[in-house]
Amino acid sequence: MKSHIVVFGMGDIGSAIASILRKNKHAVNPWDKSPGRVSGQKSLFEIVPRAEIIFLCVPSWCLPSVVRSIKPFVHKQTILVSLSKGLQADSKKNAHEFLSDAFPDNPIMYFGGAMLANELKAGMPGFGVLAGKNSVARERVANLFKGSPLKVTTSSDIVGVVSSGVLKNIYAIGLGMAKELNWGENARAWFAFNANSEMELIVAHLGGKKGTASGVAGTIDLIATGFSTYSKNVEAGEMIVKKNKSIPQTEGVLSIEPLSKILKSEINKFPFLRAVYRASTNKEEPQEVFRKLLK
Repeated sequence: MKSHIVVFGMGDIGSAIASILRKNKHAVNPWDKSPGRVSGQKSLFEIVPRAEIIFLCVPSWCLPSVVRSIKPFVHKQTILVSLSKGLQADSKKNAHEFLSDAFPDNPIMYFGGAMLANELKAGMPGFGVLAGKNSVARERVANLFKGSPLKVTTSSDIVGVVSSGVLKNIYAIGLGMAKELNWGENARAWFAFNANSEMELIVAHLGGKKGTASGVAGTIDLIATGFSTYSKNVEAGEMIVKKNKSIPQTEGVLSIEPLSKILKSEINKFPFLRAVYRASTNKEEPQEVFRKLLK
């Protein structure tokens, strides 16, 4: 059965998702706030009420404005799928929590995993995990990608999958810092190993399943992002070490402070996360905090 789908945000990942869905013969209506990005773009009033599934391919800081725009037109049966891997600065809520509050009667899904947009657009394989409470909705969305290069599994561990995505971005900043500090591949692999070990513990602390962080949403995504030449979070880590004022606004950068407030003193139990936090918030020089990790 073909579905009527709306994809919000036609940046790299949004255009990649839309392209895959079109190739699978689904009716896709793309929408973007930037004028001219979508040729012949229809109004929200035209496309949202008909949507059976809505993909929100926007960064976490854009979610509030998107929700305000679409809320009057969204039917209760519409499935909402978020790809945002960040925390809200004020409320400290992740994408799933934010959308569940805004649409309490709708099936809310979260889409994580190793899905580098540049590779998906080139037809290369990607690996996603779809998390949500509603098992019927999970399977319906996962089936949209059947036969495509994007291999999708499902999970009921929403907290684990969402938290893994947030943490992955933050640790990718650390891998960028390590790269700029001339850590070789051996040392960066060691950092990634320890980061993943911490991710498992933090996910469990936040209420998710420890093993989720060792799967597609955690380990695989961390490796893909942390060693990618396309990653904005890795670039942000490099810029922090360089003390470059033009640090990219990324979901990882904007999630560090909210996560530290959620963890409070517990952050001290996770030395690699603490290192990224202290270096990125100017509490300690990156060279010094990363030197301590090697002691």
